[in-house]
Amino acid sequence: MFRKNHNKLVTAIITIAVLLSLCVPALAAESGEDVEEITTFYSIEGFANEVARLVNVQRHIAGLELLATIPSLASAAELRAIEIGQVFSHTRPDGRGPFTVLDEFDVPSWSHAGENIAIGQQTPAQVVQSWMNSPGHRAAILNSNYNAIGTGVTRCPQNRTTWVQLFAGLRTPPTSPRVSTQQFVSRMFRLSLQREPDTAGLNFWTNQLLLGNKTGTELGRDFMFSAEMNSRNLSNAQFVDILYDAFLGRPADAAGREHWLHLMASGVTRMQVFNSFAGSPEFAGIAADYGILR
Repeated sequence: MFRKNHNKLVTAIITIAVLLSLCVPALAAESGEDVEEITTFYSIEGFANEVARLVNVQRHIAGLELLATIPSLASAAELRAIEIGQVFSHTRPDGRGPFTVLDEFDVPSWSHAGENIAIGQQTPAQVVQSWMNSPGHRAAILNSNYNAIGTGVTRCPQNRTTWVQLFAGLRTPPTSPRVSTQQFVSRMFRLSLQREPDTAGLNFWTNQLLLGNKTGTELGRDFMFSAEMNSRNLSNAQFVDILYDAFLGRPADAAGREHWLHLMASGVTRMQVFNSFAGSPEFAGIAADYGILR
């Protein structure tokens, strides 16, 4: 069984590689907008992640459970985005239905599935708005039977940007983005403010992250430079120790603490030190573990 599934997955990956020779990432708009500005803001994964985030904003507004991004479903959507660059249809180029791709990527057991496709829109916001303006596509985005999403974006021949959303109702529900976001916020309360989160604060900051009003770094900055934190009159050493715990996920080592204290004594500000910790690979990993945009 393992060999069968492994061979099936390898075949799917090879298919993507071959088709990608015909497609390049959707990194720029098609209307002559400033390419440099767009490519420095989004990677192809950034496009896909932003589409998923905007979908969850719509579901949040509608009072629905948020969709978890599943790697296998995202890979399947990536292949479908390449395929619709060849044949713009819910029918695959070989004549099969769209959901056969789920088996190719070993998407966990599912009871419901849906697909939204689009071509030519320039940005994630535009494509999601297009779907929300279409009753059928809107119904898929707001379908309460779904609990998972995968998004694929490519630029294919004739310079066309293709967009695919694959939805699934997994029989074993994945961890909800709201739960993982609450866990991230609770962690920041405990490690930076050094207290348990209050209900109102937990809900407020969770929604700020889910709606895209704040990134993980911005939340951390607001916590570290809050009136509550300032009232504690922390020494530089205490400030650095909290940064190590909250943003690197470990206690400060003696040499590292001494390095930062020396810099601060030389005139480096706390905000500059914070920016270094928040921009670290360690914090990027912590944020990613919770599904948070750093």
